[in-house]
Amino acid sequence: MHHTSFYVRRTTNPEGSTAYEVKAWSMLREIPAGQTTTYGAMAVKLGSRDARDVTAAIASNPIAVIVPCHRVLKKGGSISGYRWGVRRKRALLAREQRVTAH
Repeated sequence: MHHTSFYVRRTTNPEGSTAYEVKAWSMLREIPAGQTTTYGAMAVKLGSRDARDVTAAIASNPIAVIVPCHRVLKKGGSISGYRWGVRRKRALLAREQRVTAH
């Protein structure tokens, strides 16, 4: 087994996590670098009507870059709270935009 996939699996399914959280984190890993989605769009894909459910699941994400919660924005595209700071979220998004633009 490759170490990275083992690490990702172990850290994205910690004991005590709900099935909803694990599914949300899995969806986060499917968002390509340089792209974003919204909390509402994720809620629909997860079968929830309330984007706050997604927000809560994302907020419990134990690792920031491997499970890229910074790629999820508010409905209008604005940046909202981020566990590691809004400034870091903006920086991560900007870096990904630059890297994928080349």
